[in-house]
Amino acid sequence: MADPRTLSTVQRTLEVLKAFTAERPEWGVTELATRVGAHKSQIHRAVATLSEEGFLVPNPATRKYRLGPALVRLGIVAGESGGIPQLVQPVLEQLAHEVGETTVFNLAREHDYVMRAAADGPGQIRFALTLGRSYPWYGGAGGHAIFAYRSEEQISALLDGGFNQATLHGPHSREQILERHRVVKDQGYAVSEGEFDERIMAVGVPVRLGSDVIGSICIVGVPALLHGREEQLGTELLNAASALSDRLSSAGPGIELN
Repeated sequence: MADPRTLSTVQRTLEVLKAFTAERPEWGVTELATRVGAHKSQIHRAVATLSEEGFLVPNPATRKYRLGPALVRLGIVAGESGGIPQLVQPVLEQLAHEVGETTVFNLAREHDYVMRAAADGPGQIRFALTLGRSYPWYGGAGGHAIFAYRSEEQISALLDGGFNQATLHGPHSREQILERHRVVKDQGYAVSEGEFDERIMAVGVPVRLGSDVIGSICIVGVPALLHGREEQLGTELLNAASALSDRLSSAGPGIELN
């Protein structure tokens, strides 16, 4: 039989996590105590433990807390049994048909991203895409479209880790990364050429679930066929990403991120 005191502590901690929503992403300890209906010292201990484990991160500017990267890792682990490809595939196939190029969906992780689904275009060109392959966070349009929307603290920590897996022509310095992210946010889409393969160019946009960027959707092709179409492809991708976000949201909280 569970110790009631332990159960009470666990329940209180879960109530703290459940307080964070897209509409209210930040909470202070006093606010959480009022929300949960517990003593401030109890909430302070719960928040301290969650912060130590990476489930919450402090915002120095507001002295409040936000959800942390450990929850992203748990979501990915929970989704390892499958689920998302079935929702993604129809959107990828429709987009591939409309633009005449290969399309892919990437799932974000803490330090990298993984290709989870793909659809070939109707033309003769085919790419040897490997589902389940991971790519470093700083490489390719798929990665730039995701990590441009990470917090300054997260990007700084990633940059401190260095560039362990070199890309052919990708950004390899703090200044280059930050400039690439600025451009992505300004124009709404990312572009890469030859970063992993000199023969391949890609355009990508972020995919959101609520307010969180959980991945990216990209159009992949040979540079000769994509040059000059970046803005148009970016618009097509943004429409597809919106449709995909709607599908993911309608699937409910039980969706498996795989």
